[in-house]
Amino acid sequence: MQPVQTAWALKVQLIAFCTIFRRECLREWQHTVIAPLVTLVLYLLVFGPIIGAKIGEMGGGMPYIDFIFPGLVILAIVLNAYNSSALSLYLDKFLNCHEEWLTASASPQVVIAGLAVGCAMRSLIMVLLLTLVGLMLGLVPIPQYPALALVAILGTALAFSYAGIINALLANTFDQISFVPNLLLVPLTFTGGVFYDISLLSSTMKGLSLLNPVFYMVDSLRAGMDGNNYLPYWQDVCVVVLLLVSICGTCWWMVLRGVGLRS
Repeated sequence: MQPVQTAWALKVQLIAFCTIFRRECLREWQHTVIAPLVTLVLYLLVFGPIIGAKIGEMGGGMPYIDFIFPGLVILAIVLNAYNSSALSLYLDKFLNCHEEWLTASASPQVVIAGLAVGCAMRSLIMVLLLTLVGLMLGLVPIPQYPALALVAILGTALAFSYAGIINALLANTFDQISFVPNLLLVPLTFTGGVFYDISLLSSTMKGLSLLNPVFYMVDSLRAGMDGNNYLPYWQDVCVVVLLLVSICGTCWWMVLRGVGLRS
C-alpha cells in the first residue's frame, strides 16, 4: 500500500508542477516575450550596422555587435525573468489566489518551482527567437560552445526567477515590485560589462566590476558564444552556480517558513 501512496503523491506533485509551468509559459506573451524581443532587435540594429560600425572592434578584435550580443541577452534575461516571476506571484497574492495552492495537496515548494521554471522558460524562448532573428539578419555569431552558453543562460534565468519570487514574497505594494528592477537590477546590468570591455577600465573600476555578479553571467555567456571571455570560464560558471544555489535556497527557506504567504 505504501508504494501506491508514494506514487500517487509524486503524481500529484508532478501534475501541480506541470500545471503552473504551463500557465507561466503561456502567460502574457505580448508583454513578456514579444515586447522585449522587439526592443532587443532594435538594440541589434542600432549597435550593429549603425553605431557598431563607427566604434570598431572590442575585446581583442571582435566586431562590436558580436561583443555586446551576450550582454544584451543577459540584460534581457535578468529583467524579463525577474519581472515575470515577481509580478506573477504578487498578483496571486493580491487576488488571494495563493491561498488555494497553500491548502491544496501539492506542496508550496513545488508550486514555486513550477512558477520559477515557467518564467525562466519564457526568457529562454525570447532568447531563442532573438538569436534566430539575429542569425537571419547576419548580426550575431553562432555559439562556439553551446553547452557553456546554455549553462550561463539557464543559470541566469533561474536565479533571477527565484529572486523575483523573493521580491514578491516580501512586497506589500506594487511599487515595491518595481523598486528593485529600477534601482538595483538596471544599474547592475549596465555596469556589468554589457556595452564595454572592463579591461579598458582603471584598476579601481575593474575591481568594482568584479564585485558585480551580473558581470560573471555576461562573461560566461561570452565564453560560450566566442571564447573571448575576460576570466577563465570555470570561475564564471562557479559564480553563476553559487548565485543560483544561494538565491534558490533562500527562496525555498522563505516558502517553508511561510514568509509573505501566511498572515
